[in-house]
Parts: sequence; C-alpha cells; structure tokens
Amino acid sequence: MIPYKNLQFIKSKIMDAGQALIYRYTDETHKQPIGLKAAHVDENGELYFSLQTSFERNYSDGVFPVELFFYKKGKPFYVVIKGRAVRWTNNSDENEYYKNRDLGMVRVKVDEARYSELPGGVNIWERWLKTFKHFISVL
Repeated sequence: MIPYKNLQFIKSKIMDAGQALIYRYTDETHKQPIGLKAAHVDENGELYFSLQTSFERNYSDGVFPVELFFYKKGKPFYVVIKGRAVRWTNNSDENEYYKNRDLGMVRVKVDEARYSELPGGVNIWERWLKTFKHFISVL
C-alpha cells in the first residue's frame, strides 16, 4: 500500500500519466509485458485494472508479482509501482468502483512506489536532434 502521506501525490501523478505499461514477473530477473492499461487508485492506495483479452487472462495467475510503469510523452516524470497482483472475477469485492463489473479484474497491493523526474526537462528526441546537429556541423 502507498504510504498515506504520499498517496495524494502519487495518485495525482498516476492520473496525470493516464495509462501504465504492466509487466508480470516470470521469475526474479525476467518480466513479461501484459499490456497497456488505465489504472484506478482507491482511497487505500491499491491499484485496479482489468484483463480484457484472452492473452492477458491466460498469462496471469491468481496471484502474481507485477510492475506498473506510468509515463506519458511530454511529461517530465515517470512512476514505477511494484507489488503483488490478485485476480478475481466475481462481484463479491467490497470496493464500490468495481463491485458490479464482470470483467477479469486485478487488484495490486503496492509494495514499492517510485517517482522520478527526467533530467533537464528536455525529452530524448530533442537531445538526439541537438547531438545530431552538432555532429553534422563538426563534419
């Protein structure tokens, strides 16, 4: 769970980024991408997303370690969330946001949340273009 003092800050950054790349850890050193998903953060600091395709459902166990990478082009930051994902498909959950949905839902219990700002506020394409222009001018 995200610590309460950081919850509003992390939640605002997640909402600002909009979507996350979601990876399932296959072992301690390898991770497999599941997909690009929009995630919802509840008041307790747990994240929720749905598994909509058969690929996502087939390669996701009942409980599995995940990493969520929130980044949006043009934004000078990214957020990495690591935790344990728990799948459920019935409507017995107490969370009102997902109570009456019958999608394959996943709840992520957050173990680690890391916020990082990109250096200099200049994106990688601008840096590459400056380097390329410099290289051409030297020739």
